[in-house]
Amino acid sequence: MENESTNSPSRKILFRADWLIEACSGYGQVTWQEIRKWAKSDSLWTDENDSPCQNNPIDVNLRWRVLNPSLKLLESLGYIDVIWRERVATTPISWVRTCWEELGKNEWLLCGVRCENFVDDLESNISLDREEIFVKGIKDKTIYDKLKEHKRSLQIKLPDRITTIGEIPPDFPSSAKQNGTNEFPYSWEICKSLAPATDLVKKIERDSQQTNISNNLLNDMNWLRPKKNTFFGGKPPDEFYNYDLCLSSHTLEKQGHSSVYEAIRLVNSNTTPGFSSISKYRLTSEEKTWISYYLLSKNIRTLEFIVEENSVLHPIELELPTIIRRLLSLCSGRPQEVVWLNRNRFVKYENVSALIALEVAKILNVELICG
Repeated sequence: MENESTNSPSRKILFRADWLIEACSGYGQVTWQEIRKWAKSDSLWTDENDSPCQNNPIDVNLRWRVLNPSLKLLESLGYIDVIWRERVATTPISWVRTCWEELGKNEWLLCGVRCENFVDDLESNISLDREEIFVKGIKDKTIYDKLKEHKRSLQIKLPDRITTIGEIPPDFPSSAKQNGTNEFPYSWEICKSLAPATDLVKKIERDSQQTNISNNLLNDMNWLRPKKNTFFGGKPPDEFYNYDLCLSSHTLEKQGHSSVYEAIRLVNSNTTPGFSSISKYRLTSEEKTWISYYLLSKNIRTLEFIVEENSVLHPIELELPTIIRRLLSLCSGRPQEVVWLNRNRFVKYENVSALIALEVAKILNVELICG
């Protein structure tokens, strides 16, 4: 809607992830092609007054750059499960116990499917607290430059944070699941269900296949550089020649330019002239995230706990595995935020108890730095 005073479009653009949840909830699960089509349309883009976005500077072919981080936020907060490039499925309605220990009582967070007017119907039966949730901008230079060029700002509007206080969760709706107990928050239950990253490393070592590969091909591959958390083409990193586990990636153009990741370790460089013997293991996307974090932890201070705030931080260069993002996000029911610390950017999670922070560090096989 145009501002009457300036007769120009509103300067704020909202991507309506809250409406996306409502749309997905009507289907249960949505194909990747369909959800990309929704994001390209104008129906999920508004100004701050919920009016259709006028003159959206983000081209339809770039809107997936906003969709993808929005899906990650929704997945972290327990609304959906994403099978990337395949489908998006909503999770069942559930009451999740958070980690707000200073409240003195249990706080229960509403997660899962959320159809239109669902929360209004809930409020007619139980007492609820509502909080609007916005995330400012995304980490994408292409989108940032587009917005800057048109002097516009972007926010992702997430579903409202819906909570209630009580020793046990509400018994309404009757179909709702209970995640967490009167004794323990749900994030602690998730922690206790997870295997450590070292188990995946052992699996890779056990199930890798040995093969010979030309040194020329090795020098043309894309390799994860642990100090930068980025894949670069060229010769393998120094870690490869130290017989350490390394990650490589290549693209399958016939499958929509999807990436394939492999864990590779040098076995012998003195086999046949011009060739090296390696062991390799193809990783799923989620396994790649676990192993990336495991490898990068040797070069970057990966996990910090701010005692007086009960918050966990990690460098923005790192990406946590999906289940770790979810358990940290569900400690508060709020999305992670980007903060500056000593001139560096960190991702921050609120209201994480010391016990959960220690357990997460143990699972990831990293040192927890207290500050």
